[in-house]
Amino acid sequence: FGADKAFLDWEGMPLYAFQLRKLAALAPGKIWLSTNPDQSFPAILEGVDRINDESPDLGPLGGLIRIFESSTADYILVLAVDLPLLNIPFLKELIEAEQGTVPKRNGYWEPLAGLYPRREMLEILLQARQQDQRKLQHILGTAESLGHIEALIVTDNQNELFSNLNTPESFENMVRGSFDEAAPIQRYRVDAGWKELTDVVAR
Repeated sequence: FGADKAFLDWEGMPLYAFQLRKLAALAPGKIWLSTNPDQSFPAILEGVDRINDESPDLGPLGGLIRIFESSTADYILVLAVDLPLLNIPFLKELIEAEQGTVPKRNGYWEPLAGLYPRREMLEILLQARQQDQRKLQHILGTAESLGHIEALIVTDNQNELFSNLNTPESFENMVRGSFDEAAPIQRYRVDAGWKELTDVVAR
């Protein structure tokens, strides 16, 4: 990306703070912020504990292991900093499943936006590290085969929620539409009749 995504300005605040506030609205027992040791956070919301990823060379795997080892919760909700469009209603849907639930889109897992059973997943993550297996797609496939997680299939209307910030251009495109709002509408087509879908309007 060329810059630290966590500190991008999103709706008047750093992106990491925007995501933390989203999680705080869900009233969790505890919020962890997984960071690299060299990141300097000027302010962290009250009730948020920062924990450094001691193995950044492992990618997301190292951060997940660190959090899962530090927590005592039965379930952990994971949210990546670079998914600003992922909204509270969708996160609530994950939580209300009351079991390991991870979104799956176009046949691929969205591993950094899921609800995980901590003990079972920690065992799988530690085994993956031992085997030098860092691909979360493979790791989640294993978790599914063992019955620890289930897939929540992302619908066409929800695809936009998983737009992530891979390039400065993608960030600019998202900011340009950040004041838009999705609204359900009824549309009539001669060949298909009435159909409910989501349209985007400016606000």
